Amino acid sequence: MGCIINNTSYTLSIKTTLKKKTLRSYLNNLKKKEKQFCQLHNVQVSELKKIYQVMLFADRCSLILCQDSIPKAGRFLEINKSIQNEKYWIKELNNSSPLFTIEPWIFQKQRFQVQAEYKLLTQPSFSTNNEFEKEYFKADVKMKEWSFKH
Repeated sequence: MGCIINNTSYTLSIKTTLKKKTLRSYLNNLKKKEKQFCQLHNVQVSELKKIYQVMLFADRCSLILCQDSIPKAGRFLEINKSIQNEKYWIKELNNSSPLFTIEPWIFQKQRFQVQAEYKLLTQPSFSTNNEFEKEYFKADVKMKEWSFKH
């Protein structure tokens, strides 16, 4: 049994090393492309990283909103640690209407709304992509809106 564990460990070690080399090569290539992108668009890498942090924040926040994941009773939910390496939180201010706040507040306006389109599909699964597409395009587009206040 010791030989099997050692053999498995050795095999995993070889696979990990190969994956590390592949990963290292991929990351080096990505870094080159990042430099090329910045030069092409006349953007500093530091500015690009700031924009990426905003995108991470917005992506996570929209996921929370669209999944109705915000807890009731005024409890905070962590959005993520992103912009300026700070932790951001969201909470519902009013149970009777969808009014929310984010702390710390990073927006210029003291109050604003965001909207999202969605389609509600009643069928839980589909046997083919064509079946899904047919139901998707048949479904009505609906709107959802959230209000934010500092």
